[in-house]
Parts: sequence; C-alpha cells; structure tokens
Amino acid sequence: MFSTIRRYRAKPKAQLVAVIPELVKLRTSLLELSAVQDPLIRLVNFFQIVSPWHDCNEIQPVIDAYAYVDDTADKSLLSDLQELQAHFNNAGRNEHGWNRTKRGENVSEGRVYLGNIYGLFTKTVSYWLTQKDEPKGGWGYPGMEKLNAYDVVCSQAEIFMQSHVGPMVKATIRLENAAK
Repeated sequence: MFSTIRRYRAKPKAQLVAVIPELVKLRTSLLELSAVQDPLIRLVNFFQIVSPWHDCNEIQPVIDAYAYVDDTADKSLLSDLQELQAHFNNAGRNEHGWNRTKRGENVSEGRVYLGNIYGLFTKTVSYWLTQKDEPKGGWGYPGMEKLNAYDVVCSQAEIFMQSHVGPMVKATIRLENAAK
C-alpha cells in the first residue's frame, strides 16, 4: 500500500515540474509588460499572454493531481496553482467581458472592451486610443478635473492589471521554487 501512495505522491510533483518551463516563460512575458507605456496596449498584450493559458487549461491536471494530497506543503502548492488558474479564468476570453476573442484568436485592440465606468459607454481599446487627446474635465466628479475619458479607462486598465500581474508573477515564483 505505501509504495502505491509514494508513487501517487510523486506524480503531482512530476506534473508540476513539467509545466515549470512554460510558467517561467509566462512570468518573463508578464514582467516584460512593464516596458509598454500605454496602459491600454499593455492590457491588450496581457490578454494575449493569458488567453492561450485560459484556452489550454494546462494547469488543471496539475491542480487535480495535488487535490488528493494531504501534505501541508502540497496544499500550499495547490493553493498557488488554483490562484493562477483563477487569474487565467478571470482574465481569459469571455464574449461579454473585456477580452471578447474566441478560443485560439489573437487578441487585438478591436476585440478588447473597456468602459461602463463613470457614465462611459463600453467601447473597444481602439476607440479609446482615439480619445487620448480629447479635452480634460467636465466629469462632475471630485478629483477628476484633469482627466478625460481616455485617462479614466487607462486607470480602469491599470487597476485590472495590478490585480493580476503581480499575484501571477509571485505565484509562478513560488511554484518554480517548489519544483526544485
């Protein structure tokens, strides 16, 4: 019986080790996003990085393997894997969400939608990019006198990115360290 358990317990780690090279590439790509100046273009690039992970669901078999392990350290790994998968799901493709691309489709400025904030209609990133030089102010909200619609959706994109990129990078580091 113990040999079966040991063999089963080795399988989750082997599955984790197998995805580490791709997780390292993911982390590198996420870190390279900081070089992109425009928050809306950075958001489109982020969706392009995350969408294939959402499509292939490569993390789920590793999650499933760790789900039946009782070791506390392995449960911590399971938590990191589930967190990463939750980010993929939240930032993945959704026909009514921000990233309205279909499975396998390249993410483009014309298929990412922002808005529905401070009275702004939901429009594509390509539309919002044309609003960059519009006059500032006129919002009627305190503290927004120096902003135009472009600035508002850029802030929306930044908040979304901050909620995903940092935690995803940290999770990939923890998983890489655990696989060593």
